[in-house]
Amino acid sequence: MAAEAENGDPFTAHTIFTNQILWDMPHRRSPHVVIVYYFCIVMQTLLPDRTALNVTPPLTGSTAYARGQFVNCLPRTAENGEPHHDRENMVEATSSAYHALVYFIRDLRDKLAKEPPQGTWDGLVHQNSQSPSPTLAAPNSQSIPFTEYMDLPLPFTNNDSRKFTTCHLRQMVNPSFFEDGSEWGGYYSLPAASFQQANTGIQFDPPMHNIRFTAEWRNHVVLGIDGTGGRDGVGAFTLRGTIAADTGALTMEKRYALYDNHGPRWRWVGFLTPFGIIASWSGGMYAWGGWVWLYKTAWCPRATS
Repeated sequence: MAAEAENGDPFTAHTIFTNQILWDMPHRRSPHVVIVYYFCIVMQTLLPDRTALNVTPPLTGSTAYARGQFVNCLPRTAENGEPHHDRENMVEATSSAYHALVYFIRDLRDKLAKEPPQGTWDGLVHQNSQSPSPTLAAPNSQSIPFTEYMDLPLPFTNNDSRKFTTCHLRQMVNPSFFEDGSEWGGYYSLPAASFQQANTGIQFDPPMHNIRFTAEWRNHVVLGIDGTGGRDGVGAFTLRGTIAADTGALTMEKRYALYDNHGPRWRWVGFLTPFGIIASWSGGMYAWGGWVWLYKTAWCPRATS
């Protein structure tokens, strides 16, 4: 690895570094190992051809465990409504987001391989959606342009774990990233109560799609973003939120047009990561409703209507 580090190729150095410790995770608990480990687990989960893996890297716990970790690490909302997160805990928080995303991706890809999500859950509007959504492919680890967004530090350098955690923020927490004309889309999982007894894993509504963002700085450390044109299995919606420039901590509110100003508002809390937005959603009767993964549809290898 020393040769690659001397040549100044952080991606190569991180790959070699990670391969050396990936299977020895229980014995190595340094922050850098943990964050790189979970990042690479997401990357492997997103491989276009997962049969290329001879074995699946071990994960700690279960879906419920990942949820608990993620919820415990979510950013808090300051009195002014802006997201706030302790920078000292960013490595743990981002690791938990990646951990949760692995379970989300695995169940999503399994569901999409069998059949696209149909209709909506009966606790929101109605079971048979009147707003048909397209099937939206998930990005894979070869289709997301990580090198455009991530300024990777070399392993074992000063503060490498924190730098790895935030190395995408300079490029991504920026109006130009959100206003490049890209459409955003993604999925959210359903409340556990709606499928818990069926024991069928994470369940999903039809995808969100057709979201386009505008962005402007609220101040020198907080970026405001507004998403319009969005549609999903329920109907048309808008998004409005803020992102902290130093941590990627995000809060967002989702409002459906059919509710006007009198219906429930769905709150997202999470992080902007190299994989897109990873968040939890809540609202109405749900203190915790499920997970959200939102990304640029240009990152998808294909999308069909």
